[in-house]
Amino acid sequence: MASCRKAIGLLDTYYRMDPRFECQPTGTEEQAPKSYPGITVTIADCVLFSLLQFAYVVYGVELFAEFPHVEEFYRWFEMRDSARLEGMLEDENVKLLASHWIKERSSWAGRAWESLRVFSTYLAFMGRSIAKVLFGKKQK
Repeated sequence: MASCRKAIGLLDTYYRMDPRFECQPTGTEEQAPKSYPGITVTIADCVLFSLLQFAYVVYGVELFAEFPHVEEFYRWFEMRDSARLEGMLEDENVKLLASHWIKERSSWAGRAWESLRVFSTYLAFMGRSIAKVLFGKKQK
C-alpha cells in the first residue's frame, strides 16, 4: 500500500496544476465533465479513475483520502455517465477475485505465501466458472 500511496502522491502534484478544475461547467452537474470548453479526458485519466473507483467500491479503500487534488479529480470524473458501475460488480465470481488485496511483503517467504493464497483464489474462481458452464447453474 505504501508504494501505491507514493505513486498517488506524485499524481496529486500533477492534478494540482490541472487546468480542468479551474474552469466552470457550462451545463448541469451531470454534464460537467463533458461540458468544459476545450477540455479533454485522457486515457491516463480513465485508468486512474478506474483504479480509484475499484479500490473504493470493492475494498472500501479511499486511495485518494490523503490527496486533495486526486480526490477533486475523482469527484469530477465520477459525474461522467461512462463512470457508472450499476450492476457491474454483482457477479459472485468477480467479487471473489476482487476480494483479495495482495499485501506487500519484503521477505521472499512472505511473497511466496501471498502468491499461493492468490493462486488458490484463482483456482476456486476457475472451478466455479467451469462448473457454471458445464452444469448451467451456480455451484455452492
